[in-house]
Amino acid sequence: KGGPGVAVRVSAEKIARLLGSNGVLEKASSGDFRRTGIFHPDNNFRFCWDLAGIAGIVFQAFLIPLSLFFQMELTSASWKLMSGIVDSYFLADILVTFRTGYICKDGVVLNQRRILLHYLRGWFVADCVASIPWDWIQTGSDFKAFRVVRLFKIGRAH
Repeated sequence: KGGPGVAVRVSAEKIARLLGSNGVLEKASSGDFRRTGIFHPDNNFRFCWDLAGIAGIVFQAFLIPLSLFFQMELTSASWKLMSGIVDSYFLADILVTFRTGYICKDGVVLNQRRILLHYLRGWFVADCVASIPWDWIQTGSDFKAFRVVRLFKIGRAH
């Protein structure tokens, strides 16, 4: 378990998911979303959305410990703006995830009811707790430590 073989296996599985039964690459287009209202998990929008989320997580992973450890108030307009953008992203990510299909052993699931149940049984509670914009709710130091909960999103990054 672990080691370089795992990375190769995961890559092979990703390629196998992208290839249809006849070996033709299945490309999810933006037209699929316009028709169904569901994002394919492998489409370009979702890829870019996840990259933005990883950037937000990295930003928070540095900002939160820095502000807690040094008991700093990051009050400049640029810090507040960036923090607000990241907080807004995490809230919007919950809505986007409700509208994104998922990949299971049987293939890609794009059924809204199944997506809803899958997300509610999986990461929904953790996402909600980690997405609460504590800075918007309370400015006192009692709630600053709750921002560390946001770092749980690191475990979800895929």
